Amino acid sequence: MNMAKVSTRRTDLKKKGTVLTKLRKLAEKVPASELAKLPVDGSVNYKHYLYGHPKK
Repeated sequence: MNMAKVSTRRTDLKKKGTVLTKLRKLAEKVPASELAKLPVDGSVNYKHYLYGHPKK
């Protein structure tokens, strides 16, 4: 791979920001009322919420 292309891509990535930065910006736009609707046990019972399995 051409080194000029690699360095250009790295520079472009730094300008655009990381994935986490983009996710954080998107999360800030979600209203608190919508966040309150999320289940607090979602990580434990994700199969229930996605596929309808019984809750643990």
